[in-house]
Amino acid sequence: MVPKTMKVKALLFDLGGTLVYQQPCEPFQRILQANGVFKSIEEIREAFEKGSKEFDGEKHKALPPHEFYTRWNIVILETSRNYSFS
Repeated sequence: MVPKTMKVKALLFDLGGTLVYQQPCEPFQRILQANGVFKSIEEIREAFEKGSKEFDGEKHKALPPHEFYTRWNIVILETSRNYSFS
């Protein structure tokens, strides 16, 4: 039997570049600030640009998404010269 009305329990928006491209610098800055790291948007943008050149997405594309993005974030953090995860 199909219920007459269904409640929406969740709504998912894809902001990963498929439907909408969102500049990741501002959310990334908020996350860093929440953890006591203060970088300007320009510094974060530069880290993303350098990290994009250094990160080999093709090499990592077979990884599960959580591991892929963990590695991507490590590259960005290391590029921002704040952390080293070696």
